[in-house]
Amino acid sequence: MFIRFAVRKRHRESGVEAGALQAAYALRDDPHVASGDREALADALGWLENHLETPERFNRTRSKGYYRRQTPRHRLV
Repeated sequence: MFIRFAVRKRHRESGVEAGALQAAYALRDDPHVASGDREALADALGWLENHLETPERFNRTRSKGYYRRQTPRHRLV
């Protein structure tokens, strides 16, 4: 079982809330964040990468979602 923490920011295409780790990676890579804070985030994220198991999938279903499906276009006759 996993616990998911969400933040206010949403994924651009799906509208799903971003996770806390997604926010941490974004802040780590943001040049506007102080270098000491970016280094602290990099250290913490590195520890997590080395000590926590990565889930095999990140969603509850195997469906690609309605917004990713490639459906054939229907022509009106």
